[in-house]
Amino acid sequence: MATFFSIKSFAQNKYALIVAISEYKDPQWSKLSSGNDVMLIQEMLGKQQFPSNQIYLLQESQATVNGLITAFDNLTNKLQKGDIVYFHFSGHGQLIQDAEYKHISGLSLKKDEEDGYDESLVLYDGPLKWTNGYLYDGHFPDDLIKNYFNNIRKKIGDKGQMVAIFDCCHSGTATRGDGREVVRGSSVACAPPDYKAEKSAGNADAAFDSDLEYGIGQQIGKLTSFFGCRSEQVAHEYKNYGSLTYFLVKSMNELGEKSSYNNLFSKINENMVIAFTNKQNPEIEGDDLNELIFKGTLVAQDPFFKLSDIKGDVLTIDGGEMQGLQKGDSIGFYSNTTTSLKTGSLLFSGIVTETTPFSSDVKLTTSRYLKQTDTVVYRAFLRYSASTMNPTKVKLEISSKSMRKSVEKLLSQEKNIELVTTGGNYLIADTVTGDKQTGLMIYVGNDRTYALREMGPLKAEKNPAALDSVTLLLREAMRADILRGLHLHEPDLDFSYQVYGCSGGTSSFCKADTTQPAGDKLKVKAGSHFHLMLKSNTTRDLYINIIDIMPNGQMEWLTGKRNSNIQLKENRPIEYLKIDITPPYGMEQIKLVAGDSPVSFASIGRIGGSLAATRGNGNSSVLNEFLNQPENGTRGISGSASIGITTKTFTFEIIK
Repeated sequence: MATFFSIKSFAQNKYALIVAISEYKDPQWSKLSSGNDVMLIQEMLGKQQFPSNQIYLLQESQATVNGLITAFDNLTNKLQKGDIVYFHFSGHGQLIQDAEYKHISGLSLKKDEEDGYDESLVLYDGPLKWTNGYLYDGHFPDDLIKNYFNNIRKKIGDKGQMVAIFDCCHSGTATRGDGREVVRGSSVACAPPDYKAEKSAGNADAAFDSDLEYGIGQQIGKLTSFFGCRSEQVAHEYKNYGSLTYFLVKSMNELGEKSSYNNLFSKINENMVIAFTNKQNPEIEGDDLNELIFKGTLVAQDPFFKLSDIKGDVLTIDGGEMQGLQKGDSIGFYSNTTTSLKTGSLLFSGIVTETTPFSSDVKLTTSRYLKQTDTVVYRAFLRYSASTMNPTKVKLEISSKSMRKSVEKLLSQEKNIELVTTGGNYLIADTVTGDKQTGLMIYVGNDRTYALREMGPLKAEKNPAALDSVTLLLREAMRADILRGLHLHEPDLDFSYQVYGCSGGTSSFCKADTTQPAGDKLKVKAGSHFHLMLKSNTTRDLYINIIDIMPNGQMEWLTGKRNSNIQLKENRPIEYLKIDITPPYGMEQIKLVAGDSPVSFASIGRIGGSLAATRGNGNSSVLNEFLNQPENGTRGISGSASIGITTKTFTFEIIK
């Protein structure tokens, strides 16, 4: 269970090297969507003012060991002091034998891994399985990566910066087709069948986490590295993109100017926790995680969207999934001189009906005659996010055929539930004593780590009421999922928060240490304490309801009760709120929901019935429609609805 928290200009050139492999020479490797990753990364780098002639692409059959070595050498030769270098790998990763030998690169590799295996990028002609005489001339071990990265960092010097993205792993089971999950690696190490590591390979099924060097000197460029998942996890694909690639680009579009790599990681982590229900978490390493992205030259996403096409009552705008847009979002159209929703006048509006990564179709809510030349007359703003909910995927592991059939029939009547055979947001499994099925359990994710809301077994055999409880529990869990992904912003209801650690005092009382704000990559030990500071950024009073969403789907109100709010006086900070950190362990999320009158979640978390999130005098609010999506099967709310709500999210991990 959780609680809370509340340049100097330098002439720089920007260079990038993208390595992407979708289909390998060895057909045993699963096909990937790395080609789609390239499009996203090139688009993002273009917006970040990387010159197109300084973005180098090594793709498919060109991406061999010799090809990558040549690309590294050519890139290094072009670099000067103070340059910024971005490296991106989309492909498979794999463990290989740790041995002393002379690699095809000419580098003599040493036997230096504690677990007996080297981490390695798999390049185009790298085989899945070792064959007699294979000398790893299709693999790029971490020793080589470290060598070429250090060459680059020495060339750019201490005024330069290097960023590396590894969207790969070497764990799990790589699959092909059949609707199964695609992961970027293999649990099979590429090593002789009789090879025995000198020490136990405790992380033989680990994510790619190359042994790069950090903090190795004052005259070398600082390195920040992002990895797709943790050592014990699998790196999945998401919407036919590498998940790290997808959420990296999405998160870049959500950042403001002068953001740090810690800020970026926090955004990526939050997005992936929601998308994968805690089963995949990215990692970050670096010399200085508080260093500004691209040395402070991050180009923030424009707050408005341009019209690119008009076809009757359907308008296309130049913002899509990567800008956070989704089906059901309400889009307002204003004059092309409008810079803020606060000062602009809404002319007409529409609802997003289709999205691509970088564009959206918006269907007008009222008929209006527009000419193609009107694309330059108006600009579009996001009025509010519909926080649309994808179907919740449920996996069944039920040994009793009759019970399985009953559960399948029950869930087939739910509009927002999809039964799957692999993966899944939730797992329903039976508990068995001896040879007898004794109950049903619901777990968060697709394993048995977290029982939903700390529930016990449901005695479901010949018990219709218990079966009904399965549906009700899932509905409540789905509401929590919607709440996790809820992002609403009313410009004149803005507020900010800051999290601080404790200074002195006892376990029951300590002061906020305002000299040390908590970082965005937050791992918190159970038993510790934090302070949260809230501040209104508007000229009106705000009321904030604070919800803690735990790894097991359980929710707790840090304001004490579901209808209790903290009142923020205009433009004034309030006193600090102390928060105690307790299990369960894992990724936890704090949701702050603010309105200009008290926000109540009086019935959220109750089993049965619809939620009735209300504001002020108790009239049904926009939140009611969001949170009741599991029952009504909707994908958003009406375009005429008023928000009256601003939300903010803080994600952190509770560790032992």
